[in-house]
Order: sequence, then structure tokens, then C-alpha cells
Amino acid sequence: MTTVSGAATSHFDAQPKKRRLVGEIFLWICFAATSFAVILLAILLIDILRQGAGRLAVDFLTHYPSRFPERAGIKSALFGTMWVVGFTGLLSFPLGVGTAIYLEEYAPRNWLTRVIETNIANLAGVPSIVYGVLGLAVFVRAMALGRSVLAGAATL
Repeated sequence: MTTVSGAATSHFDAQPKKRRLVGEIFLWICFAATSFAVILLAILLIDILRQGAGRLAVDFLTHYPSRFPERAGIKSALFGTMWVVGFTGLLSFPLGVGTAIYLEEYAPRNWLTRVIETNIANLAGVPSIVYGVLGLAVFVRAMALGRSVLAGAATL
């Protein structure tokens, strides 16, 4: 039978009060840094809105682009953005929810589902310009959709 000659000594000195204090100090430092950034952003936005409010007119929102500054507007860009966002929602919501339900409930575990899940997990790491070029190649060129709202929505 073996015996233990002495208790094992640890180099880890647990000091829960000190650790809790350090955690509280770190929390307040993070809160102060975040508050500073938010307040600075609010000051910048208020300054921009205060200076720009006098220059923004309803005509700017309701006129089409023009080479004459007094008649120029962003109506087509606003409506184009709304169309693309609307179609993107109509395309992506059913596709995303359907894919999630299928992968979690019905799909067998095989190499294809693992590839799909890996690609879904890696989507955030790919720069958006890569998706734009891919959308241009697939939807605009290969499927011959041209420069359309549908091609933009499918790319997004």
C-alpha cells in the first residue's frame, strides 16, 4: 500500500474577493468605454442632423436624379432599395427557414449535410464583395437576369 507523504501544494491562490473586485472594475471600465463611444456617436449624429436638416427638402426625396443640382433627387434609389429589400425578404425567409427545418429534422447525416452546415457556419467570414461577384456571375451572367431587382435580391 502506498502512502501520501504530504498534501499537494498548489501555485494557484484562489482569492474570490479579489477576483470579484477585479471583475467589477473591469465591468465598469467596459461600461465607461461603451458609454463614451455611444455618447460620442450621439453627439456626431446630432451635429450632422442639425447642420443637414436645413439643406434636406422634400423635393430631394421625390425627384429623380438630374444633372442640375436644384432638380436632383434620390427617388429612384429609394424605391430601388425598397424593392430589393422586399424581394430579398420574400426570397430569403422561406428559403432560410425551410433549409433550417430540413437540415435539423429530416436530412440524413451524410457528407452533403456536413458540407452545407460548414458553409452556413462560414458565411460570416466571407467578405460581401465575394458574394457580389458570385451573384454577378451566377444571376446576372449565367442565368441572364440582367441588371434587375430580382438579380440583386437573389444575390443578397
